[in-house]
Amino acid sequence: MLLNKYFSKNKFIEYYFTVRGEYSDYKNRMWQFFPDGRSIIVFNFGCDFIEGENILPRKLLSATCTETHYLRLKKGCIDILGIKLKPYGLYPFLQNNLSTISSRIINLEELFGEELGRVEELLLQQDEPLEKIEILDNYLLSKIKREAPELIQTLIEELNISGDEHSVFTIATKYDVSTKTIQRLFKQYIGIRPKKYLRLHKIVRVIHLLKEKKEFDLSSLTYELGYSDQSHFIKEFHEFTKLKPSLFKKNMPVSDFYNFELLT
Repeated sequence: MLLNKYFSKNKFIEYYFTVRGEYSDYKNRMWQFFPDGRSIIVFNFGCDFIEGENILPRKLLSATCTETHYLRLKKGCIDILGIKLKPYGLYPFLQNNLSTISSRIINLEELFGEELGRVEELLLQQDEPLEKIEILDNYLLSKIKREAPELIQTLIEELNISGDEHSVFTIATKYDVSTKTIQRLFKQYIGIRPKKYLRLHKIVRVIHLLKEKKEFDLSSLTYELGYSDQSHFIKEFHEFTKLKPSLFKKNMPVSDFYNFELLT
């Protein structure tokens, strides 16, 4: 499977990515995608993806992902063009409240209407990823309805650095706002509360560390990540990934997109 990332000129987009591969390499496997509190837009030009008994939309939005997803493939090639948005990156494109669609996978046409079909036709006419990205970048720039305030962007940067839920009070004091104001801003512009965002951010850190470390030492990881004890660490990791850290380490993901292949 070939995975690539691409830069965007849109300030609300973290990066574009492409995924390509052959069905024959994955026909007996289940894909697991881990949550990180971000939103992802996907254009699927290859085989269908199935979750449970449902075929996923070929143009979809995974809004503020807070739950793990298990997917399997129908026969065909794998050809995906995706967009990973910044934590506040979905807000500018919507008119409705983010909390109403948080953690849902929805058909992208529900948000952008029939014109999205014409965009898809233009994408299908292009062979090179950069040409497709140019089309999508220009389209999404034209669909910005509102701006996320600088304050929420600053708060996220501060929390990403600290990674500690106790720092919400410290940051509130620093920027002369109340903790209730921070909670309201997160719900409005991201779709989840700051505590949950921080918990997800810590899980992403855990995944990075598990991928980097050659040896699995539960005790040292628990201490390094600031969990109160090993049972708390295991419970927290399992809540968001449906796996124990030791099993995750044993079946290491193949990419920075945190996709995980599990034999059915």
